[in-house]
Amino acid sequence: MHGESRWAAVSVVRILQNEKYKGDLLMQKYYIRDFLTKELEKNDGKLTQYYVENDHEAIIEREIWDAAQLEINRIKEFKRNHQIRELGSSSLEPFYGKIFCGCCGGRMVKKSRKSVWRCINSGKEKGGFCKAKPVEGHKMEEYVSAAWAQLVSQRENLLSGWEKDIAQGNALERLRAAQMKELTEKYPDWFQVAKNTRMVIGEIIIGGDKGCEILFMDGVRLVTD
Repeated sequence: MHGESRWAAVSVVRILQNEKYKGDLLMQKYYIRDFLTKELEKNDGKLTQYYVENDHEAIIEREIWDAAQLEINRIKEFKRNHQIRELGSSSLEPFYGKIFCGCCGGRMVKKSRKSVWRCINSGKEKGGFCKAKPVEGHKMEEYVSAAWAQLVSQRENLLSGWEKDIAQGNALERLRAAQMKELTEKYPDWFQVAKNTRMVIGEIIIGGDKGCEILFMDGVRLVTD
């Protein structure tokens, strides 16, 4: 936190990946390399490590901790697949890092104080090789709103899949399915659930010959015109 009220992302990730928070203990993560200087070195297999489950009282539920590990890996794969170094801040723009061009696959960006999303490969600094048309911000909201309405209308058909994930899926699949099951029941209108955009929307592909394709976090993929 560095003395400020905001948490640094690296601090949060470090907490999420530390098994001590779920009550477990990994022994000999580090070892003393030099007994005179007491210098520590990370144990990369030189010494045997021991893992103790339920060593102490947990701060984070094991189910939530396990889901966090899967989500961290999902984000790493997402960034690798889309060649993104960082997802960036989402405090002001919940769609940031989630919208991609259907023509070239490039990331769609929106400059500060602008309401238009443009393909990053359409600008002059990139040579302008992508000819995808820009999308107004309100139009993007309309696409997502229509997709959510479509999802809610199909809720009865999707329930069995969500319930199966809750019963048989991994920790992240169980969490996502439970979230979607609850949100689609409580909030039939997108503007009621929009504050949870980062939690609900996985990816948006716009342009090309498919209209707007939206992938929800539970794996459901819908197309809107």
